Amino acid sequence: MDYYPIPIQRLIEEFEKLPGIGHKTAQRLAFHVLNLPEDRGSREKLIRDVAESTLREVIASRQLDDVLTTGATLSAAAETLLAAGAASVSGYCFARVS
Repeated sequence: MDYYPIPIQRLIEEFEKLPGIGHKTAQRLAFHVLNLPEDRGSREKLIRDVAESTLREVIASRQLDDVLTTGATLSAAAETLLAAGAASVSGYCFARVS
C-alpha cells in the first residue's frame, strides 16, 4: 500500500481513471506533473491552461487505435468524451480482428 499525502493520492486516482493507465503508470505521471517547472506559478499556469483547453482540441486529430478487437478502447474514449461534454462521438473502423 502506498502512503502519499491526500492531494497526491487524488492525483494518482484521477490518472488511474484514464483508459490503459494502471497504478504504477498513474504514480509516474503524478510525480512527473509535480516535478514540472521549478517555478510554482509556471506549473499552476500550465495546469490551468490544460484545464481550460477543451478535450476536442487535445484529441482532434489523434488516431485512437489501428485495429478494433473488443471495442473497449473506443467505448472508453466515447464515455470520456461524452462525460466531458461532447455532443456526440463517432468511431470509424477500417480493420477488425475476430
